[in-house]
Amino acid sequence: MRLAIACSLVLYSLGLAAQPTRSAQEYVRLAMLHDQFVTYTCVRTLHRWNDDDCIRLRRDQAANGANKVTVLSPLSKQGHTIVDDGRQWTSYDPDRQLVVVQDSPLARVSKEDIERRFEILKRNYSLIKEGVDRIAGRVAVRVALQPKADELVFSRRYWIDVEKFVLLRVEWTDPCGKSQIVSDTLTISFPDSISEETFKPKFLGRPETVRVQAPTRVDSITALSREVGFKVVTPERMPAGLTFTGADVIKGRRITLAVLRYTDGATNVTLYQAGADKVAPWRVPPGGKSIKAGSVYIAVDGDIPNAGRDAVFKALAATAQEGEEFILLHNWLDGKDAERREKRDCDGRDCDVWPPRKTVIDKEPHRGAGSSAPVANRAPDSVV
Repeated sequence: MRLAIACSLVLYSLGLAAQPTRSAQEYVRLAMLHDQFVTYTCVRTLHRWNDDDCIRLRRDQAANGANKVTVLSPLSKQGHTIVDDGRQWTSYDPDRQLVVVQDSPLARVSKEDIERRFEILKRNYSLIKEGVDRIAGRVAVRVALQPKADELVFSRRYWIDVEKFVLLRVEWTDPCGKSQIVSDTLTISFPDSISEETFKPKFLGRPETVRVQAPTRVDSITALSREVGFKVVTPERMPAGLTFTGADVIKGRRITLAVLRYTDGATNVTLYQAGADKVAPWRVPPGGKSIKAGSVYIAVDGDIPNAGRDAVFKALAATAQEGEEFILLHNWLDGKDAERREKRDCDGRDCDVWPPRKTVIDKEPHRGAGSSAPVANRAPDSVV
């Protein structure tokens, strides 16, 4: 009897120790700071927004940020691995026998940048502690992020481990009220360490290796325009509190991209720009559609609903000079582009038709384990 009482007291004290005593803001801040730098092994599912299919994967992560992601299902992606040892990011596709290598984005993650993003998040969201749940056997505090621009971005809900500050579950809700869990942890353990061998890529056979140049950070828009060979289009004001965080150059074999990165603290939006006279530089633009300003093609990508994406396009169109023509390109399911020409008079009158009245079907790329490129400035809920 005494033993049973003693055990109950121990379990009760452990339960109290795991209760969420911090504020909602502090839990989100600690998750942003620690989620990428906690040693753990987990099995997690990722859901693409508005898609019933999911990817199940295993993630092994070390305290220095080194990580390995292995796709468990579906069968079509099984065995695909991504390894980032802090120096090199390596993606291996066993079906295609292809290895893609580039410099690790982990070196670009700093505590100062995370703290700045948290300050941006506080300006744009109300953080509310809703309660406590158990996720994968762990005590998790449930925090709602209510955006001030709720008609343009997703509302979010985070389940944060109250001891390790790891994001265990993430839910998005669009402006229409539709909700979907986009990341869910099924099992998780926190070993003291993970063998360094885990983070050494291993391949079957002799796959082809392609070396990709990592994005190069530039310190000004003027320098960016000089690097890419055209004048980069920069919106005077972005919607939804999206704040500029940096500019990169991406140089490929056939195309050079100017990349502008924005965040509202939780949402990440990237503007890709490329110069081309007659033919679009991409078969399918990032995010599903693009706008053409003169000879510059611009695509908008990110974890943002269609209404927010269209608001970004409108901000881009507002930069038009007198007589300048913007062409909005739509990507339809058959892969063809339909053009809608939009002229801005710039005589004090705003265009009153936006977004276009035509039905547009967006094909937003999945940014999880199946992605072919790492996300350097990821949102706090972009976990795999």
